[in-house]
Amino acid sequence: MGKSKVLLISPGNKKDFTKRLPLALLFLAENLMANEYEPVILDMTVDNFSEGLLKNAICVGITSLTGRQILYGLQIAEQIRKLNPKLPIVWGGIHPSSLPVQTVRDPYVDIVVCGEGELTFLKIVTCLNNKQSLDGVEGIVYKENGEVFINKKRPFLNFDKRNYLPYDLLSLDKYQLSERFEYQSSRGCPYRCIFCYNHMFNACKWRMKSSNIVLEELEEIMRKFHPKTIFFVDDEFFINKKRVEKICKEIIEKNFDFKWHTTNRADIVAGYNNELLELLERSGCMSLAIGAESGSPKMLEFINKKITVEDTLESARKLSKTKITPVYSFVSGFPGETLNDLYMSLDLIDKLWKINSEARINGLFLAAPYPGTPFFQMAIEHKFIPPSSLGEWGTSNLLVSNRYNKWLPIKFLNELQLYSYLVRFLFMEMYTKAYLKRKELIRTLKYRLFIIFRLIFYPFFLLERIRWQHRNIKFPIDLKFLGRVILHHD
Repeated sequence: MGKSKVLLISPGNKKDFTKRLPLALLFLAENLMANEYEPVILDMTVDNFSEGLLKNAICVGITSLTGRQILYGLQIAEQIRKLNPKLPIVWGGIHPSSLPVQTVRDPYVDIVVCGEGELTFLKIVTCLNNKQSLDGVEGIVYKENGEVFINKKRPFLNFDKRNYLPYDLLSLDKYQLSERFEYQSSRGCPYRCIFCYNHMFNACKWRMKSSNIVLEELEEIMRKFHPKTIFFVDDEFFINKKRVEKICKEIIEKNFDFKWHTTNRADIVAGYNNELLELLERSGCMSLAIGAESGSPKMLEFINKKITVEDTLESARKLSKTKITPVYSFVSGFPGETLNDLYMSLDLIDKLWKINSEARINGLFLAAPYPGTPFFQMAIEHKFIPPSSLGEWGTSNLLVSNRYNKWLPIKFLNELQLYSYLVRFLFMEMYTKAYLKRKELIRTLKYRLFIIFRLIFYPFFLLERIRWQHRNIKFPIDLKFLGRVILHHD
């Protein structure tokens, strides 16, 4: 008799353009394998579901963010329930952790893992396998006979340890690992922006792997997969300056042949000296994602960002002297915000481009009251009516729809949404243009698709540039088309 099997599912759609490694499931799988279980990973952006995957399974685990991933998760959960009505279905991830009671009340959910899942999920699997009660498992919400039980929280795990993630459980040939390899070196963030999930999921705590462990894991990744680019998917990579310096120096000394990308804060970059920036560049740092958020000092204070507009401008100045591309994101639509605040953000974007012609603006996003954030409760106080079930959350799209905003005038929301489309499309133009300069990717399918995309939408690129220069969003037929067809906004 073989090992007891556990099916782990990352919901998605094969039409999703970017195929990303399901790191959360790999961390679960590693812990299960160390305890003699047999995890099977189903990444639905690349894999097909079959009834045979359920044979001899102890349970199914489904991970999900807020949004359409829930919808995909519920669709596969419904299918599993019909095939095997008695098989327990466990949900985890950011959304279920944010609203565990509402989540567990769904008919296709039996147990919810709250927060980090490695140890909690292992305890669940062990109890189910041994037919034991779940009442002693920390960090879960579950139901029995229609009654919901809330267990006490589980303390954070020790993240400063070596992980041997079982990448071979994935259909590796379906990912572009040489071009993009995700790696996590820390968890959480110590800052307290009102719109961030870290309040709930990580209690605004930051936990890192030591530089020695990071380098050991990077060395193994290089040996096995030879990626050209590594993405550090940390919420904040640069909290510990000495750690960053050591990692960069060792990357250079070990002659690791990869480029890398990650996140940073405007105030941190603004405080760097030329020596440190040069070290980052020499180690292969290619881009930094930076949350500028707003050009309005009033709004920066409101969202508790703890940066200034000058920090953002200085970060662009510092990086303009390097080959590191800053990628800025903005967010707008908070209570008390005015059109003048919005225009200050648009003006800041122009200033960033003037200072650093290579700077990219990832987007001007609509403020989204995600559950588990301080902004969620604030939005409810301003007449926001959140979805009342897991299924409703799966069909909502808070990040791109202004119909949930009950606290700002419709004129503001309409202008914000049109400028959001415009900024995002300009980013797509700059991204495709930069991508097509990478001659080493000429023979890839993605490269050919980008060429086709650029040829088809070249007239739009010209038109939207003119709109941006003149701040003209009148007669926005083209913008609405781009929002619906290209950016999938409603």
